[in-house]
Amino acid sequence: MSGFQTTYDPSTYNTQVAPVAGPDAIAYGGNLAEETGLITSGLSDEEFFAALESDPTLDPYINYGSSNNDNDSYTPVSTTSSGATVIPTGTTIATGTVLNSASDPVVNVGGTLYNQSNAPAPAPAPAPSNDGGNDSDNDSGDSGGCVVATHAVNSGAFTPSMKREAVVWCMHNLHDKWWGEAIRRGYRHLGRKKIEQGKAHEHYQEFRNYIDFASGKKRTIKGAIHFAARTVQFFAVGLVKGDA
Repeated sequence: MSGFQTTYDPSTYNTQVAPVAGPDAIAYGGNLAEETGLITSGLSDEEFFAALESDPTLDPYINYGSSNNDNDSYTPVSTTSSGATVIPTGTTIATGTVLNSASDPVVNVGGTLYNQSNAPAPAPAPAPSNDGGNDSDNDSGDSGGCVVATHAVNSGAFTPSMKREAVVWCMHNLHDKWWGEAIRRGYRHLGRKKIEQGKAHEHYQEFRNYIDFASGKKRTIKGAIHFAARTVQFFAVGLVKGDA
């Protein structure tokens, strides 16, 4: 992560902030206030991620580290512009399922369609751990890892809620999109290199600025340039580092 190096001032980092969450439709509990409350809560990381994984409004959008999304029980079924349910080829419709329902959308669970309220409980996801399972850190219970934010939390520079804010933004915007996964891989690869070099702390503020710009909290011309340059860099590296 060369370039854009910032001055390290630990006193500026450990500050509680009100996170900016994703769209209402995929917010925790279907409500942005609930999601913000969850992020800033005193829950342990294990309890926080377990809450996300158990929420049917959010679970379909969480990538737990499996490229084919094996750990996600709910797959939202597409609808037409008029709200009509588009039945995927090869699926069956469970008895009692009401199609074309805006208040109780249809989801695909293992090839069977249910209304979300009647769908089977989500399959258990891998339990989050401090070492992030297969990789060196942990972000949203997946085997990826918000490596710089986790390093900052472990050093005391970030609060857990700061990391969770980044995790939720990443989950809403990058997970399960081919280009988003490339960006995540590039970020992990470059972040780990800085950790190995003992230079991760030099990028804490840049990380905060990146998330603040992405979430709309603080948008400036300088921030836009840095955000665009870093995103292109992460994407390019992620395309090459397919196993990062």
